[in-house]
Amino acid sequence: MIAAYVDQGTVYIAQSGGSSKFDSLSLNTMTHEDNSLVWKISGTANTLMAGCSNKMRDVDLLRYLKLFRGDLTISRLLGDILPKIKKRLKEYGRIDKDGDMASNYLIAKDDVCVFIRYNGTIQWIDSLYATEGLDYLQGWFELNSSLPPRDRLAKAVQAWMEEDGELPYPVMVTDTSTMKRVIYWE
Repeated sequence: MIAAYVDQGTVYIAQSGGSSKFDSLSLNTMTHEDNSLVWKISGTANTLMAGCSNKMRDVDLLRYLKLFRGDLTISRLLGDILPKIKKRLKEYGRIDKDGDMASNYLIAKDDVCVFIRYNGTIQWIDSLYATEGLDYLQGWFELNSSLPPRDRLAKAVQAWMEEDGELPYPVMVTDTSTMKRVIYWE
């Protein structure tokens, strides 16, 4: 699962340990960027990208691509970022005959977060987003509003995983302010 939360100038992105190329990530390997669906975009400050599926091949193709510099705007997304993503994926046969990508993506810079659907449509995220269980996470967020944003997101993802019957995986949260990866494991 990938979840994002925008709060007071920062975007927090959470990845459960079950959302990886492994059935689960050990605590020793989860902080390695090569094992993560969330990574820092090369050549930019305070910018993260996340692959919103378990298609690690697509993530690996994009992980070191220099997508943009400067602000994250609609004109930059449509005119520069999305064409670069599609060009790179097409080079490796990861775009279908209809021009669709095999995965969805999140891009966050400072306090701006966007969701890019496999078909190229863009959704601005202004609060909470999740690849699954969004209604559950929203309810959990309302009931636990006293927690700091990073803790709130991690614990909401853990609660959803438990509700969904998944094994207890670690959750890693990265944010656009500090760019630190913090692991939550209960």
